[in-house]
Amino acid sequence: MTRHRRMLMVLALVLGLGIPMHLALVDFYLNRVYAGGVAERTQAEYDELRATIRTLIVGHSHAKWGIAAAELDDAFNLALDGQTVPESYYLLRHELDDPAVDLEAVILPADSVSFSYWRRRGIGFKHFYAPRVDYLAIGRARGELLRYGSAGFLGRYAPYAGMRSDILHYLETDTAPQLAAHVGHELVRGSYLARNSFANVPEAEREQAVRTRMLFHFPRVGFDEVAGDYFRKTLELARDRGVTAVVVRFPLTKEYLLASRPWMEGARLNERVDAILADHPEAIVVDARFDFAERLGLFVDPDHLNGKGSLRLTRRLRRLLASLAS
Repeated sequence: MTRHRRMLMVLALVLGLGIPMHLALVDFYLNRVYAGGVAERTQAEYDELRATIRTLIVGHSHAKWGIAAAELDDAFNLALDGQTVPESYYLLRHELDDPAVDLEAVILPADSVSFSYWRRRGIGFKHFYAPRVDYLAIGRARGELLRYGSAGFLGRYAPYAGMRSDILHYLETDTAPQLAAHVGHELVRGSYLARNSFANVPEAEREQAVRTRMLFHFPRVGFDEVAGDYFRKTLELARDRGVTAVVVRFPLTKEYLLASRPWMEGARLNERVDAILADHPEAIVVDARFDFAERLGLFVDPDHLNGKGSLRLTRRLRRLLASLAS
């Protein structure tokens, strides 16, 4: 038997075993691990309603937890925990390019954490984003073409890749892992409505929670220029397509505001965001950062609103959108 024939036989054996195994893993991940998770549930509900949606909410967890879409007319929340500014841009563009979608407004966050270096960390929910997000363009902008290009490829064709902890969680508990809905919270029209109150957390634990958030959100001082560029592109996209952009700076607890000041001042995060917004006077800015600073009962942790806080902020947005329509 020649060397080349042996190699072909080995290759055929690998493919013969590997392809069925790959397909089985894809089926297992999508129908057991991913199914029932927040991204899958959000997309499934949105697909049923998308032709009726006039206001779309995008962004990271502050938007996911902080806006109760059901309180707004014909609105849906496509935000996800950890969603980056580039991902929000491509989500919006994907929907605006669909002739079945007729959006009038988009609500998006412009918090300091949206532009911190934390946003350059892991790429989550690849299977959700891959059909909608141009990861190659993000990779070129970040100088990480291989990393982002592979994320887009794996999200489409091998969604189980890199999801080892989620798969193990499912195997150990027979339940969807914590990329699924948070225990004790409702998921309504894509919005989390948390029942817990930060006011009920002991003071020592609250202080530790704030320290943990600082290390997570601000691993180093700096402004993410790529996020800034994509934020400009998002505002330009909305303007050019005749969609009203409502930019929200979400409420934060006093503890979070005080603790994050060195990072925000060091990178001039607020000033940089203000400068972008100044170039887009057509965007409507709702600055609610300090509105509930002393109201711990309206938060679930140092920087996320609970259901009660979300309703308060959303009703303010509802009045604003109603005034625009009149």
